[in-house]
Amino acid sequence: MSVVAFFPGQGSQHVGMGVALADAFSEAREGFQEVDDALSQKLSAMMRDGAESDLTLTENAQPALFAVSMAVVRVLEKQSGKPMGDLFSAAAGHSLGEYSALASMGALAIADGAKLLRLRGQAMQQAVPSGEGAMAALLGPELDAVTLPAPETTHAEAIDYLATIIAAAAVPGAMKHPSPLFGRLNHDQWTQLHCRHADLHFSFLQAGSN
Repeated sequence: MSVVAFFPGQGSQHVGMGVALADAFSEAREGFQEVDDALSQKLSAMMRDGAESDLTLTENAQPALFAVSMAVVRVLEKQSGKPMGDLFSAAAGHSLGEYSALASMGALAIADGAKLLRLRGQAMQQAVPSGEGAMAALLGPELDAVTLPAPETTHAEAIDYLATIIAAAAVPGAMKHPSPLFGRLNHDQWTQLHCRHADLHFSFLQAGSN
């Protein structure tokens, strides 16, 4: 039977996460210290007993979740005596969890992953300042309504395309299980919100393809 390691994304953070693991395993503490050293910040102290409002900031939440994932990886490898590649058939992750998956399999150094996620978190925080915007997931959209843009799509066209997809989700009946969030945002707000996110994600995609 194949077993896949799947790492979480932003939204699962909370003060106190990883504390029990660090208290029980020295290898977990070493993992947290490696992230602290990479960022020149006692992120582990914030995670242990800091303010929830500080930890929730994207620039902190992303490397913090990465640190917990890496601590779990360290414990699994130490206790089993095997590398992640022997324990799991593959690794994957949601959003920032992709970085955790890469690091868990040795494709990305933990220090580099922490620094990348700090930069990623800062960029996302600047794109949508604290207290502005919102996020929701598209659940059960009609597949025929979601098509990929052509390869020659321009930056502006990609933003318009993605904004149209997210704005369509605010139309009653467009989703089988709509989030309550849809009822609190009108069409213009959805378009503005996703334009900002689309601009950021498309920019990352462009940078990675060069």
